[in-house]
Amino acid sequence: MRIHTFIFLFFISWSLPAQFTDLNLTNTSFWDHETQQPILFLNDSTYLYGHDFQIKQVNRLYTDTSNLSLMKVAHINGKTYLYDSAGGVVVSYSNQKFQRHDQSFSHKNQYDSIHFTYNGSIYILGGYGLFTTKNILIKYNFIDREWSLVTTFGDVPEYITSQFFSVKNNQLYFINLGDYHVTHDTNLEVYKLDLENLTFENLGNTSHEALTIKHPFVKINQLDDGRLLYIEGVDKNFMIDFTNNSFSRIATKANYHPAFNILTYSPATSMYQIKNQTYGTNQLKYEEVSRSDLEYNILDTQALYQETGLQIKEVSTYGIFLLLLLGIGALSHKWYKKYNKLSIYISTSRIHYKGYWINDFTKEEYQLLSYLAQQKSYIPLSNLMQELKYDGSYDALKKKRKMLISQIQEKLRPHLGGNVEEFFIIINSKNDKRYKLIKLNPNLIIVKN
Repeated sequence: MRIHTFIFLFFISWSLPAQFTDLNLTNTSFWDHETQQPILFLNDSTYLYGHDFQIKQVNRLYTDTSNLSLMKVAHINGKTYLYDSAGGVVVSYSNQKFQRHDQSFSHKNQYDSIHFTYNGSIYILGGYGLFTTKNILIKYNFIDREWSLVTTFGDVPEYITSQFFSVKNNQLYFINLGDYHVTHDTNLEVYKLDLENLTFENLGNTSHEALTIKHPFVKINQLDDGRLLYIEGVDKNFMIDFTNNSFSRIATKANYHPAFNILTYSPATSMYQIKNQTYGTNQLKYEEVSRSDLEYNILDTQALYQETGLQIKEVSTYGIFLLLLLGIGALSHKWYKKYNKLSIYISTSRIHYKGYWINDFTKEEYQLLSYLAQQKSYIPLSNLMQELKYDGSYDALKKKRKMLISQIQEKLRPHLGGNVEEFFIIINSKNDKRYKLIKLNPNLIIVKN
């Protein structure tokens, strides 16, 4: 691994002008394919060039109200372009010179949009601006040097904003955060847009808490095979694979900073050029790493989303049976809903599901299930073990609680399948976001005394 390091510390701050001693690593950075050197913007007029961190000035350039240092980067047909992801300004880069390419203006219309390149074109989907959240798709025309609206079809979401999106083959995948004005929970929808026929498809729902990014400097990086990698912190590394419907927690060989950024990938050598930062210091590093460096070990994997089609398959499985009971009407429907729920018998300490008794729960596991099943609303997660009369330190009780919940989920997985991830509903308290609340999913259980 080659590492080129630039340390901004007090004792060498004299070597740089004062305004450059505090780097903002969320600023635009990209790879100069002509010289094979990295570039990082310090501001709209100055940037660091190369592995030896030369300070260079941007040539005289008018970008309307768009910030050059915050633009997105596209490498198309051997040329590099920077563009405002809210729409409008496009800048070309060549021979270490920046030049205005478009004949448009700063749209300020699609912040938090999905921005991507496909088939030699730049696209921007959705976003927020001018007090409304959009679901429009626009495309940059390199000949006319203007943006044009593209008509889409299918399950078009009413609102589209996203941080998690990836293009693989002819498909754009994304997790939709929806309306910019609405405070979202972790129940989000996953979509696919076929870029050939421009048709949307709703793939299903996802409810992974880790998909809510808490830090604005977190970078989402797309690997060469279309998977998404993002680092939320030390030992918090996640991989999203839309095509295989998986969400994985992974370990990397080195600790990567949340602001780490993939600059380019070489298919010939299967190596990435990345920008990284060490924790606790102002140490900027450019590194050459392999895929195995970024994905050293998969710790656990779950389904990214519950497929919409899965529900249809389940209904089809019981189709004939339901037809026979159709004449019973509402009574039949009520029985069918109960049949698909886990029955918890409080008085006999037994659990029943779809005609079978589940007998492999320990006394401690059943005690936790029984207690939660009898609660009519959410209860504080941190108090759960005390309510069950456990003694010990906070950390010991937390560890015991997590272990019991995990064991219960694994024993229910063969019966509930993907629904087991929704069996325990854990949310943040509305009164104090630091505290979490828990209850059993009423759509999956029925309590019998």
